[in-house]
Amino acid sequence: MPRNISKINSLVKVRKMLEDQRRVELAQLREKEYMAVEKLSSLRTEKKRSQSQLGENKGNTALYLSYLDNLSERLSSQSILIKELRVEIEEARQLLLQSSKSRKVVEKLLDREIKNYMQNMIIQERKHLDEIASIRFMKSNIL
Repeated sequence: MPRNISKINSLVKVRKMLEDQRRVELAQLREKEYMAVEKLSSLRTEKKRSQSQLGENKGNTALYLSYLDNLSERLSSQSILIKELRVEIEEARQLLLQSSKSRKVVEKLLDREIKNYMQNMIIQERKHLDEIASIRFMKSNIL
């Protein structure tokens, strides 16, 4: 194989590794988002449960109100975290898309180089076979 094909092939491998790395990063961010959404859901459930218990327990009203305020703050911060994660996910998705496009461009270049190499090899082989045929023809006409 020509040197430029091996160089392009190495570049394809590097681009593929970068794309795989970005795919893993995106999957990790999505997992974090899933966990954050689950935590938000459990906080909401806990808040509803605590609100219903507030009506039942008149003696600890101040304590329950304090706890509900704390839950509200945690819900708010969890919602902000989810929004930030979704922005990060979109950025990671865009990077993955760019990596994928970049790899595909280099793969097309590699395919084109291989095709050109094969065509050149066919041309050289035909020339060689034509030479052999010419030599055989000349030998058979001389004798």
